[in-house]
Amino acid sequence: MKKFSAVLLISLIALLFSLPMLSGCGGGKVNYTLSDEGGKHYIVSCSGLTGNLSGEYEILSHFGEGEDYAPVTEIAEQGFSSCGFSKITVPETVTKIGTAAFSFSYFLKTVEFKDGINLSVLPHGAFGRCVSLETIVFPDSVVKTEGLIFSDCQSLKSVTLNSGLTEIGTRAFENCTALEEIVFPSSLKTIGTGAFYNSGLKEADLPESLQDTEDGRGIGYSAFNSCTNLETVRIRGGVQKITSGAFGYCKKLKSVYIPLSVKEIEGAYYKDGKFLHGHAFHNDEALTHVYYEGTEEQWKGIKIETKTAYENNLSLNNEAILKAAKHYNQK
Repeated sequence: MKKFSAVLLISLIALLFSLPMLSGCGGGKVNYTLSDEGGKHYIVSCSGLTGNLSGEYEILSHFGEGEDYAPVTEIAEQGFSSCGFSKITVPETVTKIGTAAFSFSYFLKTVEFKDGINLSVLPHGAFGRCVSLETIVFPDSVVKTEGLIFSDCQSLKSVTLNSGLTEIGTRAFENCTALEEIVFPSSLKTIGTGAFYNSGLKEADLPESLQDTEDGRGIGYSAFNSCTNLETVRIRGGVQKITSGAFGYCKKLKSVYIPLSVKEIEGAYYKDGKFLHGHAFHNDEALTHVYYEGTEEQWKGIKIETKTAYENNLSLNNEAILKAAKHYNQK
Protein backbone atom coordinates (compact mmCIF):
# COMPACT_ATOMS: atom_id res chain seq x y z
CA MET A 1 0.00 0.00 0.00
CA LYS A 2 1.17 3.52 -0.72
CA LYS A 3 1.21 4.64 2.89
CA PHE A 4 2.04 2.77 6.05
CA SER A 5 -1.03 1.54 7.91
CA ALA A 6 -3.07 4.11 9.77
CA VAL A 7 -1.78 2.77 13.07
CA LEU A 8 1.85 3.07 12.02
CA LEU A 9 1.32 6.50 10.47
CA ILE A 10 -0.15 7.80 13.70
CA SER A 11 2.78 6.38 15.65
CA LEU A 12 5.28 7.95 13.25
CA ILE A 13 3.66 11.36 13.54
CA ALA A 14 3.67 10.98 17.29
CA LEU A 15 7.38 10.14 17.17
CA LEU A 16 8.20 13.29 15.23
CA PHE A 17 6.25 15.50 17.55
CA SER A 18 7.54 13.74 20.62
CA LEU A 19 10.51 16.07 20.26
CA PRO A 20 10.32 18.84 22.84
CA MET A 21 8.27 21.85 21.76
CA LEU A 22 10.40 24.26 19.77
CA SER A 23 10.76 27.65 21.33
CA GLY A 24 12.47 29.37 18.39
CA CYS A 25 15.38 31.75 18.59
CA GLY A 26 14.07 34.52 20.81
CA GLY A 27 16.00 37.82 21.18
CA GLY A 28 17.90 37.50 17.96
CA LYS A 29 21.05 36.55 19.84
CA VAL A 30 23.53 33.69 19.76
CA ASN A 31 24.46 32.60 23.27
CA TYR A 32 27.60 30.83 24.51
CA THR A 33 27.06 29.17 27.90
CA LEU A 34 30.05 28.06 29.94
CA SER A 35 29.98 24.55 31.36
CA ASP A 36 32.47 22.72 33.58
CA GLU A 37 30.86 19.32 33.11
CA GLY A 38 33.43 17.02 31.58
CA GLY A 39 35.95 19.82 31.32
CA LYS A 40 35.52 23.53 30.70
CA HIS A 41 33.72 24.20 27.42
CA TYR A 42 30.93 26.26 25.88
CA ILE A 43 27.47 25.22 24.69
CA VAL A 44 26.07 27.36 21.89
CA SER A 45 22.41 28.18 21.26
CA CYS A 46 20.31 31.09 20.11
CA SER A 47 17.37 32.94 21.56
CA GLY A 48 14.97 35.69 20.59
CA LEU A 49 12.89 36.57 17.55
CA THR A 50 13.68 34.51 14.46
CA GLY A 51 13.43 37.54 12.19
CA ASN A 52 16.46 39.10 13.87
CA LEU A 53 18.70 36.15 12.95
CA SER A 54 19.32 35.84 9.22
CA GLY A 55 22.08 35.49 6.66
CA GLU A 56 25.16 33.36 7.30
CA TYR A 57 26.55 32.52 10.72
CA GLU A 58 29.81 30.80 11.68
CA ILE A 59 29.77 29.32 15.16
CA LEU A 60 32.87 30.35 17.11
CA SER A 61 35.44 27.67 17.85
CA HIS A 62 36.41 29.31 21.18
CA PHE A 63 34.76 31.82 23.47
CA GLY A 64 35.44 33.77 26.66
CA GLU A 65 38.42 35.58 28.13
CA GLY A 66 41.14 34.76 30.62
CA GLU A 67 40.34 31.71 32.73
CA ASP A 68 36.97 31.40 30.97
CA TYR A 69 38.51 31.06 27.51
CA ALA A 70 37.51 27.60 26.28
CA PRO A 71 36.45 25.67 23.17
CA VAL A 72 32.88 25.53 21.91
CA THR A 73 32.19 21.79 21.87
CA GLU A 74 28.42 21.45 21.96
CA ILE A 75 25.36 22.73 20.11
CA ALA A 76 22.41 22.68 22.49
CA GLU A 77 19.28 20.61 22.06
CA GLN A 78 17.04 22.68 19.75
CA GLY A 79 19.87 25.22 19.90
CA PHE A 80 19.28 26.72 16.45
CA SER A 81 15.77 25.42 15.90
CA SER A 82 13.51 27.76 13.91
CA CYS A 83 16.30 30.26 13.32
CA GLY A 84 16.42 32.34 10.13
CA PHE A 85 20.02 31.69 9.11
CA SER A 86 20.58 30.61 5.49
CA LYS A 87 23.98 29.04 6.20
CA ILE A 88 25.58 27.81 9.39
CA THR A 89 29.23 26.78 9.71
CA VAL A 90 30.10 24.34 12.49
CA PRO A 91 33.69 24.57 13.85
CA GLU A 92 36.10 21.66 14.24
CA THR A 93 35.86 21.90 18.05
CA VAL A 94 32.23 20.68 18.17
CA THR A 95 31.90 17.06 19.33
CA LYS A 96 28.20 16.96 20.15
CA ILE A 97 25.03 18.23 18.48
CA GLY A 98 21.82 18.14 20.48
CA THR A 99 18.49 16.63 19.48
CA ALA A 100 16.58 18.71 16.91
CA ALA A 101 19.40 21.26 16.95
CA PHE A 102 18.56 22.87 13.57
CA SER A 103 15.02 21.59 13.04
CA PHE A 104 12.25 23.74 11.58
CA SER A 105 14.82 26.26 10.29
CA TYR A 106 12.89 27.00 7.12
CA PHE A 107 15.49 29.34 5.57
CA LEU A 108 18.54 27.14 6.17
CA LYS A 109 20.06 26.09 2.82
CA THR A 110 23.55 24.95 3.74
CA VAL A 111 25.36 23.52 6.76
CA GLU A 112 29.13 23.33 6.55
CA PHE A 113 31.29 21.27 8.91
CA LYS A 114 34.90 22.42 9.26
CA ASP A 115 37.67 19.98 8.41
CA GLY A 116 38.98 18.00 11.36
CA ILE A 117 35.69 17.95 13.27
CA ASN A 118 35.37 14.91 15.56
CA LEU A 119 31.62 14.38 15.49
CA SER A 120 30.52 10.74 15.59
CA VAL A 121 26.71 11.00 15.63
CA LEU A 122 24.19 13.16 13.78
CA PRO A 123 21.34 13.14 16.31
CA HIS A 124 17.62 12.58 16.24
CA GLY A 125 15.74 15.17 14.18
CA ALA A 126 18.75 17.48 13.86
CA PHE A 127 17.67 18.91 10.49
CA GLY A 128 14.04 17.78 10.46
CA ARG A 129 11.78 20.00 8.35
CA CYS A 130 14.56 22.26 7.14
CA VAL A 131 12.54 22.64 3.96
CA SER A 132 15.11 24.85 2.17
CA LEU A 133 18.16 22.72 2.95
CA GLU A 134 19.77 21.83 -0.39
CA THR A 135 23.09 20.19 0.34
CA ILE A 136 24.94 18.38 3.12
CA VAL A 137 28.40 16.78 3.30
CA PHE A 138 28.87 14.41 6.21
CA PRO A 139 32.00 14.91 8.33
CA ASP A 140 34.55 12.13 7.98
CA SER A 141 34.14 11.24 11.66
CA VAL A 142 30.41 10.39 11.57
CA VAL A 143 29.56 6.71 12.15
CA LYS A 144 25.77 6.90 12.50
CA THR A 145 22.72 9.03 11.99
CA GLU A 146 19.78 8.77 14.34
CA GLY A 147 16.13 8.90 13.34
CA LEU A 148 14.39 11.71 11.44
CA ILE A 149 17.71 13.44 10.80
CA PHE A 150 16.58 14.95 7.46
CA SER A 151 12.87 14.14 7.58
CA ASP A 152 10.78 16.40 5.32
CA CYS A 153 13.79 18.21 3.85
CA GLN A 154 11.96 18.61 0.57
CA SER A 155 14.69 20.65 -1.19
CA LEU A 156 17.59 18.37 -0.27
CA LYS A 157 19.28 17.49 -3.57
CA SER A 158 22.86 16.61 -2.69
CA VAL A 159 23.99 14.34 0.15
CA THR A 160 27.58 13.14 0.47
CA LEU A 161 27.89 10.25 2.90
CA ASN A 162 31.33 9.68 4.41
CA SER A 163 33.38 6.52 4.30
CA GLY A 164 33.16 5.09 7.80
CA LEU A 165 29.40 5.60 8.15
CA THR A 166 27.86 2.37 9.49
CA GLU A 167 24.22 3.22 10.23
CA ILE A 168 21.45 5.29 8.66
CA GLY A 169 18.68 5.76 11.20
CA THR A 170 14.92 5.27 11.09
CA ARG A 171 13.14 7.63 8.69
CA ALA A 172 16.39 9.53 8.19
CA PHE A 173 15.56 10.79 4.67
CA GLU A 174 11.81 10.29 4.50
CA ASN A 175 9.97 12.70 2.20
CA CYS A 176 13.23 14.03 0.73
CA THR A 177 11.50 14.20 -2.63
CA ALA A 178 14.26 16.18 -4.40
CA LEU A 179 16.94 13.62 -3.49
CA GLU A 180 17.43 11.66 -6.72
CA GLU A 181 20.74 9.93 -6.05
CA ILE A 182 23.01 8.97 -3.21
CA VAL A 183 26.23 6.94 -3.00
CA PHE A 184 26.28 4.48 -0.12
CA PRO A 185 29.73 3.90 1.44
CA SER A 186 31.23 0.42 1.64
CA SER A 187 31.25 0.72 5.45
CA LEU A 188 27.45 0.90 5.76
CA LYS A 189 25.90 -1.96 7.77
CA THR A 190 22.26 -0.99 8.34
CA ILE A 191 19.61 1.19 6.70
CA GLY A 192 16.82 1.88 9.16
CA THR A 193 13.06 1.42 8.91
CA GLY A 194 11.53 3.88 6.45
CA ALA A 195 14.93 5.53 5.97
CA PHE A 196 14.18 6.66 2.40
CA TYR A 197 10.40 6.42 2.50
CA ASN A 198 8.86 8.57 -0.23
CA SER A 199 12.23 9.97 -1.32
CA GLY A 200 13.08 10.90 -4.91
CA LEU A 201 15.77 8.25 -5.45
CA LYS A 202 15.96 6.81 -8.96
CA GLU A 203 18.43 4.06 -8.13
CA ALA A 204 19.46 2.16 -4.99
CA ASP A 205 22.90 0.60 -5.36
CA LEU A 206 23.41 -1.01 -1.98
CA PRO A 207 26.86 -1.99 -0.68
CA GLU A 208 28.02 -5.49 0.17
CA SER A 209 28.72 -4.34 3.72
CA LEU A 210 24.99 -4.37 4.61
CA GLN A 211 24.25 -7.24 6.97
CA ASP A 212 21.46 -8.73 9.01
CA THR A 213 22.15 -9.07 12.73
CA GLU A 214 20.22 -9.98 15.84
CA ASP A 215 19.89 -6.27 16.58
CA GLY A 216 18.63 -5.17 13.18
CA ARG A 217 18.23 -5.74 9.48
CA GLY A 218 20.66 -4.67 6.81
CA ILE A 219 17.69 -3.24 4.93
CA GLY A 220 15.07 -2.00 7.38
CA TYR A 221 11.33 -2.45 7.05
CA SER A 222 9.87 -0.20 4.31
CA ALA A 223 13.32 1.34 3.87
CA PHE A 224 12.59 2.42 0.27
CA ASN A 225 8.83 2.17 0.35
CA SER A 226 6.89 4.59 -1.88
CA CYS A 227 9.99 5.73 -3.78
CA THR A 228 7.87 6.28 -6.86
CA ASN A 229 10.84 7.31 -9.07
CA LEU A 230 12.98 4.30 -8.17
CA GLU A 231 13.78 2.25 -11.28
CA THR A 232 16.71 0.00 -10.34
CA VAL A 233 17.72 -1.78 -7.13
CA ARG A 234 21.04 -3.58 -6.70
CA ILE A 235 21.46 -5.63 -3.55
CA ARG A 236 24.88 -7.13 -2.91
CA GLY A 237 26.05 -9.99 -0.71
CA GLY A 238 25.51 -9.78 3.05
CA VAL A 239 21.74 -9.31 3.23
CA GLN A 240 19.82 -12.51 4.00
CA LYS A 241 16.30 -11.09 4.15
CA ILE A 242 14.58 -8.56 1.92
CA THR A 243 12.31 -7.12 4.55
CA SER A 244 8.60 -6.42 4.61
CA GLY A 245 7.71 -3.30 2.65
CA ALA A 246 11.35 -2.65 1.70
CA PHE A 247 10.56 -1.79 -1.93
CA GLY A 248 6.78 -1.66 -1.82
CA TYR A 249 4.90 0.87 -3.92
CA CYS A 250 7.95 1.63 -6.06
CA LYS A 251 5.74 1.99 -9.08
CA LYS A 252 8.53 2.60 -11.62
CA LEU A 253 10.80 -0.16 -10.33
CA LYS A 254 11.81 -2.25 -13.35
CA SER A 255 14.90 -4.22 -12.37
CA VAL A 256 16.15 -5.83 -9.17
CA TYR A 257 19.57 -7.46 -8.66
CA ILE A 258 19.57 -10.09 -5.90
CA PRO A 259 22.68 -11.76 -4.44
CA LEU A 260 23.22 -15.36 -3.48
CA SER A 261 23.13 -14.38 0.22
CA VAL A 262 19.36 -13.72 0.17
CA LYS A 263 17.39 -16.56 1.78
CA GLU A 264 14.01 -14.92 2.28
CA ILE A 265 11.73 -12.31 0.71
CA GLU A 266 9.25 -11.35 3.38
CA GLY A 267 5.52 -10.83 3.36
CA ALA A 268 3.37 -8.47 5.41
CA TYR A 269 4.58 -7.68 8.92
CA TYR A 270 2.33 -7.52 11.94
CA LYS A 271 3.15 -6.67 15.53
CA ASP A 272 0.78 -7.45 18.36
CA GLY A 273 -1.86 -8.20 15.75
CA LYS A 274 -1.51 -4.79 14.10
CA PHE A 275 -0.50 -4.38 10.47
CA LEU A 276 2.71 -2.38 10.02
CA HIS A 277 4.24 -3.14 6.61
CA GLY A 278 3.20 -4.80 3.38
CA HIS A 279 5.15 -7.36 1.37
CA ALA A 280 8.72 -6.67 0.27
CA PHE A 281 7.69 -5.89 -3.32
CA HIS A 282 4.00 -5.14 -2.99
CA ASN A 283 2.26 -3.14 -5.73
CA ASP A 284 5.36 -2.78 -7.91
CA GLU A 285 3.51 -2.53 -11.20
CA ALA A 286 6.53 -2.06 -13.50
CA LEU A 287 8.80 -4.80 -12.15
CA THR A 288 9.73 -7.02 -15.10
CA HIS A 289 13.30 -8.26 -14.54
CA VAL A 290 15.04 -10.02 -11.67
CA TYR A 291 18.78 -10.65 -11.99
CA TYR A 292 19.92 -13.37 -9.58
CA GLU A 293 23.49 -14.31 -8.73
CA GLY A 294 22.74 -18.02 -8.35
CA THR A 295 21.17 -20.79 -10.37
CA GLU A 296 17.50 -21.44 -11.01
CA GLU A 297 17.61 -24.25 -8.48
CA GLN A 298 19.06 -21.92 -5.85
CA TRP A 299 16.40 -19.34 -6.63
CA LYS A 300 13.73 -21.94 -5.92
CA GLY A 301 15.31 -22.39 -2.48
CA ILE A 302 14.56 -18.80 -1.46
CA LYS A 303 11.61 -18.49 0.89
CA ILE A 304 9.19 -16.05 -0.76
CA GLU A 305 5.92 -15.18 0.96
CA THR A 306 3.16 -15.93 -1.56
CA LYS A 307 0.14 -15.38 0.66
CA THR A 308 -1.82 -12.19 0.00
CA ALA A 309 -2.62 -9.84 2.86
CA TYR A 310 -5.61 -7.51 2.88
CA GLU A 311 -5.52 -4.13 4.54
CA ASN A 312 -7.97 -1.25 4.10
CA ASN A 313 -9.57 -3.11 1.19
CA LEU A 314 -6.23 -3.37 -0.62
CA SER A 315 -4.47 -6.59 -1.54
CA LEU A 316 -0.77 -6.81 -0.77
CA ASN A 317 1.53 -9.54 -2.08
CA ASN A 318 4.84 -10.36 -3.73
CA GLU A 319 3.23 -11.09 -7.08
CA ALA A 320 5.52 -8.64 -8.90
CA ILE A 321 8.74 -10.44 -7.93
CA LEU A 322 7.17 -13.83 -8.62
CA LYS A 323 5.99 -12.92 -12.13
CA ALA A 324 9.08 -10.97 -13.25
CA ALA A 325 11.40 -12.61 -15.78
CA LYS A 326 14.34 -14.29 -14.03
CA HIS A 327 17.94 -14.04 -15.24
CA TYR A 328 20.24 -16.48 -13.47
CA ASN A 329 23.98 -16.58 -12.83
CA GLN A 330 24.21 -12.80 -12.91
CA LYS A 331 27.24 -11.37 -11.12
